[in-house]
Amino acid sequence: LSGMAILSAIVCLQFGAQYIGLGDILHVIVSRTGDTVPGSETTATILFQVRLPRVFLGFLVGCCLASVGVALQALLRNPLADPYVLGVSSGAALGVSIVVLLGVGSTVLALSTLPLCGFAGGIMALLVIYRLAASYDRLPIYSVLLAGVILNAIFSALIMFVTSIMDPNRSFGMMIWLMGSLTAPAYPVLAVFSLYLLVGLGLLLKQVRVLNIMA
Repeated sequence: LSGMAILSAIVCLQFGAQYIGLGDILHVIVSRTGDTVPGSETTATILFQVRLPRVFLGFLVGCCLASVGVALQALLRNPLADPYVLGVSSGAALGVSIVVLLGVGSTVLALSTLPLCGFAGGIMALLVIYRLAASYDRLPIYSVLLAGVILNAIFSALIMFVTSIMDPNRSFGMMIWLMGSLTAPAYPVLAVFSLYLLVGLGLLLKQVRVLNIMA
């Protein structure tokens, strides 16, 4: 699987509006490490400023989704569990929608505010699901899943309502954010994203034995 991941990354670097062959990619690497290859400046800009950040972003997002999914499945002992079914994703999206509606997302603190508000929305969703599903000091797994499905529907409706009352320009930006994008991010943003992922993986790996994640 690791080999397939590396292979897919190499394939992704080749294709786009302008095809870049493996030979050209090697030339760019050579020019970055030593001798300059004529005509490689444009190719280097495409690779290192557009395609490589997108590939890294795709890998980071995939790793985050896979990690959260396996953690929830191990915690609830049910292969149906994931952040979408449980309503955690819609709770996080609702948190971001509200702060964008209030105008917080358009400030210079948006880079740090939006992830925090999304995290707070996800935590709120988990707390609500726990209170809905808990009964007689027990937490039936199927009750948790059912509560998550119901809450996901409610949060999705609230997101649509919040988006509908926004300013049209802000509403369009919110819809783009909800759909997701692999638009080439800056390397500092990728570094912050990687830090989030490493912290989450560190906390998850501490619970490997308890959750029996490999099973």
